[in-house]
Amino acid sequence: MDILLSLLILLVGARLSGELAARVKAPALVGEILAGIILGPSVLGFVRPDAAIQELANLGIFFIVYLAALELTLADIRRSIRDSGIFIAIGAFTIPALAGTALGGAIGLPPSSAMFLGIALAFTALPVLARILSDLELLHTPLGRSLLSAGLLCDVAGLASIGLLVNLNGPLGLDVWAAAVLLLKFGVFFAAMMSVDMIFRYRHGALGAWILRSSRHLLTKESAFALPFLVALGFAFLADALGLHFIVGAFFGTLLVAEHVIADRDVKAVRSATSAVTMGVFGPVFFAFIGLTFQVGSLGNLGLVGAVLGVAAASKFVGGYVGAAWSHMSRRDRVAAGIGMNGRGAMELVVATLGLELGLIDGTLFSILVLTGVVTTLMTPFGLRFILRRTKSADLSPAHPPAPGDAGGLNGGT
Repeated sequence: MDILLSLLILLVGARLSGELAARVKAPALVGEILAGIILGPSVLGFVRPDAAIQELANLGIFFIVYLAALELTLADIRRSIRDSGIFIAIGAFTIPALAGTALGGAIGLPPSSAMFLGIALAFTALPVLARILSDLELLHTPLGRSLLSAGLLCDVAGLASIGLLVNLNGPLGLDVWAAAVLLLKFGVFFAAMMSVDMIFRYRHGALGAWILRSSRHLLTKESAFALPFLVALGFAFLADALGLHFIVGAFFGTLLVAEHVIADRDVKAVRSATSAVTMGVFGPVFFAFIGLTFQVGSLGNLGLVGAVLGVAAASKFVGGYVGAAWSHMSRRDRVAAGIGMNGRGAMELVVATLGLELGLIDGTLFSILVLTGVVTTLMTPFGLRFILRRTKSADLSPAHPPAPGDAGGLNGGT
């Protein structure tokens, strides 16, 4: 019963605080995070971030990624990466990684810990970015697709880099074989994804058409919702089983789903059902969990806190700005890219926890990384709203007009 009471308190607090934030023209996620801080150990101590709440938060991550990816297809991602996403990702990952590593060396961390700090600062939380873009009605735009693609690439590169760092700094020293195995796992996952995509494309999508026809004859309700969800869940499980983060599997699996397994007439219903589950329950729990993990008492070294926060925000902004400039985006969109790539959210919490468990960082640096995740998550929606407040969503990125057929949203959406 304790978990039910904790969930009730957390969800009520998150929903109320999110509603208050929305009424003052702030994204709801800001209020949900603040609710977690107030209800958690830092202030009132009504709810603690135990294992059960964390599992519910992980479900929130899955549903937020699933909902965001339903708005996209592999073709959209390929186009965004080709146009600008890859350039933004390169800048937004390499510059913070190098700056964070240099900062780690300057404060006396050993090389492996300094590299870990750099990698941690290079993440962009895909679920947080997806929610922010959705709240600001940017998800359907070329800019939104580019930022989402770049955020995904940053997270994939970060997870791979941490895996390499851990395996290359094992108890026996450099373990090249373990690093090669990790790279092989990434290869296996993406080979499986592309193979499934090719199978669905065979004979102009005959398999997908057969699945859609067969699903209409099922007697059980909501099969249109269940079938794509199962495919995405299967890819999330595959990624997790291979030692990758389940977010990678959920995102790419849902891209396949959106392109091949959802009939045009079912798109609106599937998105509506997914949005109700995500925004109504699991999303608020996830963002409130970010607030629960924040602890004020361990942030006594204000100089170190300021240094990490400053390097994190500045290097990520510069990286996103340079990447957007490299892809010839407008000046306004360069600034938006620099701001948008800064939200770290739950990914920073996951990475910080991993670093603490592996002994790469201590409790103080762990708390600072958690603070960095919270602060950058709060900064990002306000910054994007300020930069783009007078711009209509259809005109956000004149340097990259939508391709023919994109009018009216992705995948024929409204």
